[in-house]
Amino acid sequence: MTNKQGYVPEHRLVMAKQLGRCLHRWELVHHKNHIRDDNRIENLQLVSDDRHQQITILENEINHLKRRVTLLEAENVLLRAWPNPRARRVIE
Repeated sequence: MTNKQGYVPEHRLVMAKQLGRCLHRWELVHHKNHIRDDNRIENLQLVSDDRHQQITILENEINHLKRRVTLLEAENVLLRAWPNPRARRVIE
């Protein structure tokens, strides 16, 4: 389970102890909250490389959509506060 430097990363060790076996090289340990030194077992998820890529793509898309919603909500507030009632009717 060691890396090229001869060390076992803590998150892999925690997961191996939880499973009661050594991890395969192709198994990855994903940090759910993206804090790499938070190695509590409830923050770790054992995944394959393909699954890890899927998780990363989905998390990136979710973050993009959250930012977009925030911008649209701010725009909505500005439009509702628009001072000209006639202009507001055109927008609505």
